[in-house]
Amino acid sequence: MIFSIASFVAGVIAVQQMKSLPDAYDIIILIVIACVLAFFRKKRMMFFVIGIVWVVGYAQLHFNSILSSELEGRLLVVQGVIESNPKRDNNKVGFNFKVIDSDKKLPTRIRLNWYRTDQPVKPNQFWRFTVKLKKPYGRYNPGGFDYERWLFVNQVGATGYVRNRPQAQLLADQYSPFSISAWRYQIIERLKYFLEEYRYKGLLLAVTTGDRSLLTPGDWDVLTKTGVSHLIAISGLHIGLAAGLVYGLVIRLWALIYIKKYSPQIIAACSAFVAALLYAALAGFSLPTQRALIMLSVVLAAIIWQRHLPLARAVSVALLLIVLWDPLAVLSVSFWLSFTAVFLIMYAYSGQLKKAASGFLNGKIHCLLAVGLAPLTAFYFAKVSIIAPIANWVAVPVFSLLVTPMALSAVIAFLVAPDFSIPLWRLCDFSLNLLWTGLDYAKSLPYSAIDFFPPDNITLLFALFGVLILFMPRGVPGRYLSMFLFLPLLTFEKQTIQSGELKLTMLDVGQGLAVVIETQNHVLLFDAGARYSDQFDLGKAAVLPYLVNQGIGKVDMLIVSHGDNDHIGGAQSIIQAISVQQIMVSQAIDSFHQIGQLCITGQSWVWDEVTFEILSPPSTNKFSSENNNSCVLKITAQDHRFLLTGDIEKEAEKWLAGAYGSNLKSDVMIAPHHGSKTSSSVIFLQQVDPDKILIPAGYRNRFGFPHQEVIDRYRRHRIEWLNSYQHGAITVFSGNGRLIFNSARKQHQRYWLSQI
Repeated sequence: MIFSIASFVAGVIAVQQMKSLPDAYDIIILIVIACVLAFFRKKRMMFFVIGIVWVVGYAQLHFNSILSSELEGRLLVVQGVIESNPKRDNNKVGFNFKVIDSDKKLPTRIRLNWYRTDQPVKPNQFWRFTVKLKKPYGRYNPGGFDYERWLFVNQVGATGYVRNRPQAQLLADQYSPFSISAWRYQIIERLKYFLEEYRYKGLLLAVTTGDRSLLTPGDWDVLTKTGVSHLIAISGLHIGLAAGLVYGLVIRLWALIYIKKYSPQIIAACSAFVAALLYAALAGFSLPTQRALIMLSVVLAAIIWQRHLPLARAVSVALLLIVLWDPLAVLSVSFWLSFTAVFLIMYAYSGQLKKAASGFLNGKIHCLLAVGLAPLTAFYFAKVSIIAPIANWVAVPVFSLLVTPMALSAVIAFLVAPDFSIPLWRLCDFSLNLLWTGLDYAKSLPYSAIDFFPPDNITLLFALFGVLILFMPRGVPGRYLSMFLFLPLLTFEKQTIQSGELKLTMLDVGQGLAVVIETQNHVLLFDAGARYSDQFDLGKAAVLPYLVNQGIGKVDMLIVSHGDNDHIGGAQSIIQAISVQQIMVSQAIDSFHQIGQLCITGQSWVWDEVTFEILSPPSTNKFSSENNNSCVLKITAQDHRFLLTGDIEKEAEKWLAGAYGSNLKSDVMIAPHHGSKTSSSVIFLQQVDPDKILIPAGYRNRFGFPHQEVIDRYRRHRIEWLNSYQHGAITVFSGNGRLIFNSARKQHQRYWLSQI
């Protein structure tokens, strides 16, 4: 049974590695193959094929509900219900919207942003909106968040925004009288107001309701660097804890009541499930809580039906049910981390469950998990926390035995009589203060975490195999030799850049620009993308994850080409997060005028036999517009030249052509002003004469970049061009006398990524 389930899950996983889904004819062939395998009683292979068919069918149903290309960008009238808790961020509010009625065939679930509105948007409201939509799409960079995968897993068929004209209409304040989302929203809003005076209100709200909106960047910094962020994600630990507390309490009370007709174990199991269900509802039935509920249901069902279910079989059945319920769960990082953790505990403590339980508190199990999960954390996060075992040894008992039970009890008391909950909230806040002081100190220790260059799949498999050997029973000889299998993980490095070579990566930051240039020993960042709110900017969301992914710990020079938000917006986040040795700007921009050096024509320097030259703006007679005063950077690496142009337009292009002539000749150029028709003039293209142009433009951006007139001009000059919204991050490697181009979307293509 266990191996059959493993085969089914392996089939589901295999599909997630595909670049495109099998078509209808392929599915028919697979079904025939499964029938043949069943006839010859090849069960494991049969279940593998069935797993493929199952997930392909599931995924195809979702693809059938994705917005059609013909409806992108059109004004559409929709009526429906707000599904999720609205997320307010500066001048907008975002939410999931369930379409009930529309003038066109639309996906059932869409993701909307509503700009410049003061409407009290709440879950379960029934609205009529005029919207503009586009297909699910996200920026794609190495190390960055895969937004398209997130939309796909959450079955969102389109994204877009609400038009303020014509005016939106609230048709009903309560669409359904039994809305869990509305009930949860009311509790969260009341708790936010009630907990306002508490220092750790963000943690308390996260632990009890799953709402993380009050967590500060400082809170996240402590949680991630000490490896305890899982404690605020309501998942198996929290759901199991709540169920366990209720189970233990009910079984004792029922024994006192002594009603022989009903078994105390059955009553306690039913009560535990109800408690877990309510807790999951309070957490919004997020995907991790759904998985935890399914796992818990298997264990409780065995108790109710009085069946002995070995732990390995229980986990296998739970895994099967989760994948049947949601085949896309295997795309979740939390899925792999949680099931790998459970497997390691079972594997290392097989036949020693009491020892495992005590180990959970005495710290040994945390060391086991830290070592066992290190390959996965290096693979997914490019970082392994060294202090995580010690931090979890202290934090897990505090959260499990003190904070979480008290906080949940405080919520119950709060719903009955808010004043009765005050002592419990204060005790929680006091406990967190003691814990947080230690965690904050721990995260500031040197070498509290090790940065890794993310390993490839082969290196990851070697390391995981080493984990299996390392945690074999004590009698197995040579277990510790398995540590040699970790060596590829420890020594895995990115592509080496030799002296005179260069690696240029134009990141996908939507309608903006951010370019990372690496030489053998130096890193230059040219622009940093846009800033959209106090909570979100592309420096934090795209540039920094890329730098971490590439093992880059400092930036030798940051050049901000000019002051437009789509170029300077993310710079502050980068300066605050990592060491930036030098800053160069095109003019005295407010936030940089004290620390930045003005870029002017004639400046040059050499790094690792690679020459950098500032071509513009001129030191005198500067241009009238800010765009034309952009820093223009030329890079020469051996026989190859690169030109970064910022947002210059025809006036600056004409000056550059006259001042430098054929010296502008470059192999690769970043398109001036994102492909605007005010740039890429004929005289400029003739002098630069690039082989390839990289265009930094957002998908369906409101400016219409790159302009068709410019694209036609590139074609007339027989210049190849690559667009960031089609290719994601674009990398050019200059070495061995040739240029190598890589596209992040092409290199990591999966079936859920849009083909634009």
